Amino acid sequence: PLTENTISSDGILGNNIEADAKNLTGNNDTIAQGYWMFADETDLSNGTNVSNSLVMVDTAGQDAITINPKTALPTVEKKVKDIEDTEDSNIADNEWHDTADHDIDDNVPFKLTATLPSNAQGYQTYKLIFHDTLADSLTLQEDTIKVYMYETLHRANADFDLNDGMDVTDKFFKKNSELADDCDLEVGCDNVFSIEGTTKDSVFVVYYEAVLGENAIIGGNGNTNEVYLEYSNNPYGTGTGTTEVDKVTVFTYQLKINKVDGEGHALAGAEFALYKKVLGENDPVLVEIDELDANPTTFTWTGLDDGDYILKETKVPAGYNGMADIEFTITATHSQSEDGTLTLTSLDGGKMGLGDTVTGIIDENIVNNTGSVLPETGAMGTFMLIFGGASLVMIAAVFMITRKKMSVYED
Repeated sequence: PLTENTISSDGILGNNIEADAKNLTGNNDTIAQGYWMFADETDLSNGTNVSNSLVMVDTAGQDAITINPKTALPTVEKKVKDIEDTEDSNIADNEWHDTADHDIDDNVPFKLTATLPSNAQGYQTYKLIFHDTLADSLTLQEDTIKVYMYETLHRANADFDLNDGMDVTDKFFKKNSELADDCDLEVGCDNVFSIEGTTKDSVFVVYYEAVLGENAIIGGNGNTNEVYLEYSNNPYGTGTGTTEVDKVTVFTYQLKINKVDGEGHALAGAEFALYKKVLGENDPVLVEIDELDANPTTFTWTGLDDGDYILKETKVPAGYNGMADIEFTITATHSQSEDGTLTLTSLDGGKMGLGDTVTGIIDENIVNNTGSVLPETGAMGTFMLIFGGASLVMIAAVFMITRKKMSVYED
């Protein structure tokens, strides 16, 4: 039994308090009336989503009580940011999602959010460690790692640009090599209550960026990234447990064009340039996309985001007519399956046709024809063509009449 002065700020372990009774499991088990602290001895050996709890009970004046220990657990969530380059130039203000589309070489922002259990302040110390794993195609930018603390989860979720949280980066350790579980990044604190202002409602957010590389998976299940949380799970011991894994996915796509003649045969001698419309200070500007894996008749651009593009034929095969510029838009949708897998569910290249969601490739034939082509300059071009033809006819008529008159005079 506990008296009012039994526990100091050092907690139960710090005061070397021994249990008066254990394993009260029989129907006739009795204890003296008073204040009792019951320690949950649930088996924590599997370590996943389990924790022990302490239950304070006042039995004074009661002949029978029912003890209902409540298991309190922390949570962890991973999010990623997206940007539509054609319409937006500031990714910082955008919302956080489970999926995003990005170009190769983009800096991709990630956020890890952890909450504490409702009984966290009953622990002598509370350890919190983020174990984060990146796809092989993403390279961590170490200098971008930051940790912020918020008063509540609502405030953390409402702060898209992470400007309102308290910077506690220096209170957390950071490791990104020689990690036992093969994750890519560990960010943790051995006792979050050593940080001034921490309460059971406090929320910790880890932010970092990673660059999407040329080895990115195209389409399909994308480039998957995950996190789990290691946490203190024994308020009167030193054990830790882990949460379930939470995942996000980064998608990217490929454009492949095949140069053919009017009969569908491969046609060599052409060259192309692909441009993306990217928002500048006021209006979109054209940014050229590097071509990859080109051969004489097939041209490939790998690692494309959604957005607006222009394809230009910069060299026309000898004896063939040139192609008009093609403006098109890439759009994509993603969904989550019952097992939590995030998958590309639709890929539309607009004028370039539908893409394959498994391969992430938009594959289209570009045709060049032989023969003369009338100028395609709109109504004014058509007017000038007709006017020019009519003028030639009139000049010819005047010439014929003049010749005839001259012939009469000569006779």
